[in-house]
Amino acid sequence: MTSARFTWFSVATVVGLAMAGCSVQGDTPEASPSAEAVPPSASSTPSPDPSALAEADAELLPIPPDEITDWARGAVPNFDADGFVSASSGWLSEHTSTNLVSSDETLAPGDYVVQLACIGDGELTVTLSNLDDEPIGTEPQVCSRKTIAFDLATTEPGLRTTFTLEGAPTIYAMSVQSVP
Repeated sequence: MTSARFTWFSVATVVGLAMAGCSVQGDTPEASPSAEAVPPSASSTPSPDPSALAEADAELLPIPPDEITDWARGAVPNFDADGFVSASSGWLSEHTSTNLVSSDETLAPGDYVVQLACIGDGELTVTLSNLDDEPIGTEPQVCSRKTIAFDLATTEPGLRTTFTLEGAPTIYAMSVQSVP
């Protein structure tokens, strides 16, 4: 009878340890009848490695991250274009950033054309504002697997650009050119 009780508690201990993500090797004659299986707690589950998650997101991009700069040079006007003021490029994803805010404190008041190109299966919403976060004369622009161009008129120096991603990892390139 004692042997059956020992076997039952040994099985319960092994099952409990297996449920908790542990492994048992060899016989466990030291198991006692008072041993209980303890379900895993939320803190016992390791958090995923953020860099591994970002790498997995990078695998979903239509081109490798190290080729984004070259793609951007052909996707939107760059430094050799007439009236070129600035350009930026990069990518957003759930595990890198779904919101990106950048500020250009050097942009002078004036009239501009902004071009934005996006590739990937996500949707980027781009909002332009002055440095105090006051909207600048254009509604938020949505970019999804296309290139768009829109006018921008500023009356104050500086420009704040906010990119917001919805969906899958997406690559962007943005260029600002002054209007002659």
